[in-house]
Amino acid sequence: MKLKRAIAVILAAVLVFFAFAGCKKQADEGRTLPVSDLEQIEKNGKIIIGIVNKPPFTYTEDENGEWIGIDADLARDVANKLGVKAEFKVIDANNIQFYLETRVVDCVWSGIPVTDELKKNCSMTKPYAKNNQVLIVPKDEVSKVTTLDELKSILSLTVAVVSGSPGEAVAVENGFRTNSVSDYNAVLRQVLYKTSNVAIVDSFFADAMIYEGSEYESLAKSITVSEGEIAVCCRKNSDLTGKINSLLAEMTKSGNLNAIAQKYHITLS
Repeated sequence: MKLKRAIAVILAAVLVFFAFAGCKKQADEGRTLPVSDLEQIEKNGKIIIGIVNKPPFTYTEDENGEWIGIDADLARDVANKLGVKAEFKVIDANNIQFYLETRVVDCVWSGIPVTDELKKNCSMTKPYAKNNQVLIVPKDEVSKVTTLDELKSILSLTVAVVSGSPGEAVAVENGFRTNSVSDYNAVLRQVLYKTSNVAIVDSFFADAMIYEGSEYESLAKSITVSEGEIAVCCRKNSDLTGKINSLLAEMTKSGNLNAIAQKYHITLS
């Protein structure tokens, strides 16, 4: 009797094992393996590019709302070479990793500075352009500060910066009191309306926004406070990173990259 009971238990266990194995096999056969970013882009027929309003990289000038700038132009060229459309989606630059990991966008291409944090959490292309951080001051005060040490000697100084930007990192590193805002135009207005004494922004952004006849003509670039570069930000381990690198290399060889850079007065790396 005991022997029969033992045999029954063993047979039941064997049946459960094979039943489980069969279900697992069916589940494995029915599961769709994740495709690469490039395959998904090709399947969708478009590449979704995360951007911010940041001249001269990505910005609009007319009522049609078409995005222009060096990065908008480069992204369209890359999309054409991939055989897909370029779709631009405005994002919060402080949450790049979130937009990439949740697949809201395929990449972020909008004057993105190369930082240690982004290199750790994302996959960045090779830098393709320089983008230093510069000090913005009222035009009549441009000769008063020639070094960071001189700036540190000014009591009760407030520095306007974009939250999460290299400019903010420089300000914090040097012990300045900061006034962090969400976008680059707001940073310049901080100095314009004397809410902050000075600002630290991207050099090319300053060149694009501060000129005779502009809203910010009473401001001026002062000293360079740090050197940097920009790149495209993709998902961690994305095969899109290498593809963009190879296409930008082709555009460099053909002279197309330099032509677009000159159009927007950008210095390439």
